[in-house]
Amino acid sequence: MVIDREYRRKVLSDFTSDMMDKLDRNAHKDEMGWPSASRKFLLGELLSEVEKLVRALEAGDREAAIDDCVDIANYAMMIADNQRKESS
Repeated sequence: MVIDREYRRKVLSDFTSDMMDKLDRNAHKDEMGWPSASRKFLLGELLSEVEKLVRALEAGDREAAIDDCVDIANYAMMIADNQRKESS
């Protein structure tokens, strides 16, 4: 089954909107932001969220699983952003 481009665009748009909402809600937690966070810290947070996702999926908790996916994506984005900055 081929997923058409418009469907992929909508799914990605909805997901990135969820990511931005979560980042906005948590902006107060760290005044310095992720650029100042160590790779070790961000990777630890990402792995912790993966563990939470596994538990949510095993428990059949769809909302928690979706929320954990958003957190995983945000931590992955932060790591990628910091990597891009290190290479430039």
